[in-house]
Amino acid sequence: MSYALQDVKNQIMGCWNILKEIKSLNEAILETSIEQDKIINILLGIQELYQTKFEKLERMFNQNILDKECEEYMLDCWQIVDDIYLIAEYMNDEMVEIIQRDNISNLLMGLESLYELKFKKLWKNYTTFIVNNS
Repeated sequence: MSYALQDVKNQIMGCWNILKEIKSLNEAILETSIEQDKIINILLGIQELYQTKFEKLERMFNQNILDKECEEYMLDCWQIVDDIYLIAEYMNDEMVEIIQRDNISNLLMGLESLYELKFKKLWKNYTTFIVNNS
């Protein structure tokens, strides 16, 4: 299946929404008494959902965007899925005491900030690729 460049753009934006999910979870952690098990389940749900979104984005890149640098930025952004999984695994480790809410919040805020920059680099590189190949 061949994808239009607009489809690729929409998929990038769809993957970028992971930052909104992280922000929403962080707000829930700070504003409610959400339990650690529920936070872990939400993180694993986000990880699974966005794993499939990034897999589709990778297929789109392989078929439409034959630019190595742009693909590297996409793969760099995809790393957020593994990072979310690692946070959930860390929180689920029996050897780790109950993690303070502020620590979870700080991890998520740092993740959100880091990947906001990475997605901006991906977007800039993608738009440059489109302009140069139009």
